[in-house]
Amino acid sequence: MRLKNNFLKEVQEAQVRGDTQLHRIGIRINNQVKGEFKAENFTDKLIKDYANTRLPISLYIEAETDRLKNIYSALKACYGALISECEGAGIIGQYLDFISKDGINILSPKENESISNSRFNNNQFSRSFKNEGLEYVYKILLDKGYIEEALHDDFYYVFGNIIDKPKEFHKIVWKKELKALATFINAFTEDFNRWAIAQNCFLINGKTISVGSIKSSVSGKKLHKDYNFFKDLVADH
Repeated sequence: MRLKNNFLKEVQEAQVRGDTQLHRIGIRINNQVKGEFKAENFTDKLIKDYANTRLPISLYIEAETDRLKNIYSALKACYGALISECEGAGIIGQYLDFISKDGINILSPKENESISNSRFNNNQFSRSFKNEGLEYVYKILLDKGYIEEALHDDFYYVFGNIIDKPKEFHKIVWKKELKALATFINAFTEDFNRWAIAQNCFLINGKTISVGSIKSSVSGKKLHKDYNFFKDLVADH
């Protein structure tokens, strides 16, 4: 799961309200930080996140630094003098050091040409689950008839848990209507290129989906009946 950018705003609004749940908000943010960032996977995370943007390397590093600082500030506002005891704050600091020292070299096309080539493939969502969470989502979608059975590596690749595209990639077959797929994707991610990813990674009735058709299927104000179900399904996995 990639953490949202507006944690600091959420915390500031809670402070204005005098919200007694402020520390609880901090605990939630802390747990999400620990879920997104693993020291042993810093390099893989950086490459995968960058591959799903269209920013120049230097601007991406700058934007990611600002995002991390906002998350840290939100944690500091929640934990106050106890910030040094917040594990998530320490992880944020480690990742900031990592991308400031090594980020540009790791992402440089001269160092890793595959990144440059993969950035525009639109074949993978930037958000990822813990493996057991993704297994759960897959099982529910399969059991409830939303998808046909898919190969492990194909499903894991599309949903961000495997970085390298399988040599023989098979699109995921969605069995319900187009609007249901669009609703699931909207519940799952805010990736700017999510409709292009859907076009490249899903089939409906054996046919490729067009970007225009899936985007327009959710252009109205009325939510699909399964929206809340999808939001709950992907919430904490």
